[in-house]
Amino acid sequence: MHYKDKVKHLASLGFSGDMTQIENYYQGKMVDSSDTNFQKLLKMSESLCKELSDIFRNLNNVKGDEHSHLVARKNQILDILFPGHGMIGNMCDGLQAVIGQVDMPGMGGINANVKFTPYTLVNLGNYSLIGANIQFGDIKKSKTNQQEIGTINIGDDNWICTGVKIASNIDIGNRNVIAMGANVKTSLGDDGLFIGNPANRKTTITHDYKGTKNNLSYRPKKEIDYLISHLNCLGFEGDFDEYIKYLSGERYNCMQETIGQITDFSHNLSYEYNNPNTNYQRKKEIIEILFPMRGKNLTIGNGLFVDILGSTKLGNNVTIGKNAFFAGNITIGNNVTIGNDAYLSAIGHDVYYKGRHIDTIPGIISEFCVVGNIKIADNVNIGNNCKFVPGCIVSTNISHNSLILPNGKTNSLEPHDNIR
Repeated sequence: MHYKDKVKHLASLGFSGDMTQIENYYQGKMVDSSDTNFQKLLKMSESLCKELSDIFRNLNNVKGDEHSHLVARKNQILDILFPGHGMIGNMCDGLQAVIGQVDMPGMGGINANVKFTPYTLVNLGNYSLIGANIQFGDIKKSKTNQQEIGTINIGDDNWICTGVKIASNIDIGNRNVIAMGANVKTSLGDDGLFIGNPANRKTTITHDYKGTKNNLSYRPKKEIDYLISHLNCLGFEGDFDEYIKYLSGERYNCMQETIGQITDFSHNLSYEYNNPNTNYQRKKEIIEILFPMRGKNLTIGNGLFVDILGSTKLGNNVTIGKNAFFAGNITIGNNVTIGNDAYLSAIGHDVYYKGRHIDTIPGIISEFCVVGNIKIADNVNIGNNCKFVPGCIVSTNISHNSLILPNGKTNSLEPHDNIR
């Protein structure tokens, strides 16, 4: 979107007077961060992002006209934050972005707790799939009021997985997968699977790419039947075929109506759990809904995110810290302690980009996701800022800042705020 159109967009929001510094910002030029209108832009953006998170946290608590009003306001806020945006297939709470900072003209999705640092302009290409807990841009501010503005340009058909960090002034090509926990410090080309810190090309992705086979067992029929009964008690009706495929480790259509409703319900319960106004009793009820297969003495901190309820099974005496992320089939044994910022992600899109496209045939809209497993044995202690990829079997203690790979192998990760 042209910078002049963004300035007109702000005028429609009540901005007036000298817009020179905002014009500089949208053009990627040096900005006087003390400028009155620029400060107004930052404060309005922060307020809108907070309101957006509050809406997500309250959607499960309202019905009828009030629910419709919140949904309409959510869409209005997205239109304000992302002027000229294309189809937003997914949006979650915890977003931090400046109005007009992010160009997203094509189809895209943004998961929970995604931060666009304020002094970096970001261009997202078509089919930009953004995982949870992503950071775009450096966290640094000039010692003077003169602030440099960085850029990040991301091509088409890129899947950026959970926990990735991308430095300012980076170009990323097309049809890539940037793997969980990667730290992107230099520009990347096309058709690559990039992993590590710093992110490096592990392999080139072609149409016949095949990942590591996940040989963990999936949910047995007895557990699946129990979970379907749990959903019935929550009032869900309809076709549970895709949910059963999800629990069984099969590719499933995440855009089918019933599993879409279950996903939205799970996300909204997570947001409500994190709301500081949610009391202890309600938090307990939310845990019972999200984790029906749980043992005794379960403790989970704030910042919880559960992608689809019921798929995580927990043993007795499990303690999990703040900002825990659960997606896919996950089994945690007895007497397990997990620190803060743990991302257990055993679900994802196809690695080859065409499998991530939405297909439309008469009466059906589909985008198929792949399900994996994570298994954590009894009596394991896991540190802070750990990320678990599909196929993990963890049977020993894990230190802080680790990326846990299949077969229990680990790679070291730097702490969260280390991009310079």
